[in-house]
Amino acid sequence: MKNPLYLRQLKRDLNHWIELGLVDQANAEAILASAGSTRGGHSLAGTLTNLGVILLGFAALSFVAANFWAIPKLVQLTILLLSMWLSFGAAAWLLDRDRTGYGHAALLLGIALFGVNIMMIGQIYHISAHWPDGILTWGLGALLIALLIPSRAALAAAFVILGVWTGTESIGFEDPLHWPYLLLWGVMVVAVHRLGWGPGIHLAIVSLVFWLLTNSWQAAQLLNWGEGETVTFFALMWATAWAGSAVLASFRYEKARAIEVYSAGLFLIAFFLLFLVAPDEFGERPPSWMIAAGGVCVLGIGAALLAGFRKTLRAIDTAALILLTVSAALYPFFVENGEEPVQWLYRGFYLAGAVWAVGRGAYVDDKALTNIAFAALTAEILHIYFGTFATLLGGAAFFFVAGIGLIGLSFVLERIRRRLMAAAEDGNRP
Repeated sequence: MKNPLYLRQLKRDLNHWIELGLVDQANAEAILASAGSTRGGHSLAGTLTNLGVILLGFAALSFVAANFWAIPKLVQLTILLLSMWLSFGAAAWLLDRDRTGYGHAALLLGIALFGVNIMMIGQIYHISAHWPDGILTWGLGALLIALLIPSRAALAAAFVILGVWTGTESIGFEDPLHWPYLLLWGVMVVAVHRLGWGPGIHLAIVSLVFWLLTNSWQAAQLLNWGEGETVTFFALMWATAWAGSAVLASFRYEKARAIEVYSAGLFLIAFFLLFLVAPDEFGERPPSWMIAAGGVCVLGIGAALLAGFRKTLRAIDTAALILLTVSAALYPFFVENGEEPVQWLYRGFYLAGAVWAVGRGAYVDDKALTNIAFAALTAEILHIYFGTFATLLGGAAFFFVAGIGLIGLSFVLERIRRRLMAAAEDGNRP
């Protein structure tokens, strides 16, 4: 059930809107009934149940691991299989009676026990196969359940388990490019859309970023890319994704805003990291990097122009995205000699880009985008501040000036942020 205080306030608002003629009585009753519905909502009981199920899964794993070898093998297998099927049977019974919260929690417990089964059977019979395959089997089972039921809880478990699998393959076994994960990731993204699960897009984006991070350095070594080229390529990729999110928004794709927020944040991080890479790390720029970076750059420019043509980007937004993309692509060419004026020029350009991103967030009324842009702006100001004044002042004087400067900076930035958000809210009022 929804928060009674919320329902009470909603009822007062509806009565007021009826008096103003904004809502009729029939619609008001339908709105109130919909708001008070328990279906599709999140409750404290459901959340606690899912947390309890996770703890039960850890308890089962700990108990079996501690006491398993004192139990005969036949009894071991019976305990493992019976507990798993009992969990799935309880889930089917609960879901059939429309107790969806507890039913999906039981599914989650069954998935956890399925993983315990795989691990313990491997230990019992000393199976010496490639052990990450067991994690893959566990993740595939969770994904199959998510598709057949369907179940958001099982899909969340599949994202986590398969993320562990690809991380193990990429880091533990140094697979240069663990591309099979992308096939399963695509299936999970389709499942997110099939379920109409809003938070699932966040899991999808985070898991893709994790895959990129765990695979990027091995792939860069394989392609003979330096650290500078790799970070530059990441910046270009996220700039292109940022422009691409605007194209998706023009087709009324409901997850476009979330993609924009993530892409903007990751681009600003990658561009900031370019300033931390030593100039000598921007080396030979091999042909593979030139082709890849050039292709992504052209794609990003094209996406920005298309979004501008379809009116989901203003002219200033289109120009800013194109300039940021091109500047990131050219950074390795200008900075390789370590010339100080070039670095200062780029830092100023980064500050201007962050200010534009703050304005972009205020214009689309997205507090997350605004706050991320403010964080990038603050980080670069602090980077310049500490890098400059630390060499000019003594220890005590530096810390004193730094403290006063930080307090003043926080005050100014917070006032600017509040004014922008207030202006955006006023602009959205009818």
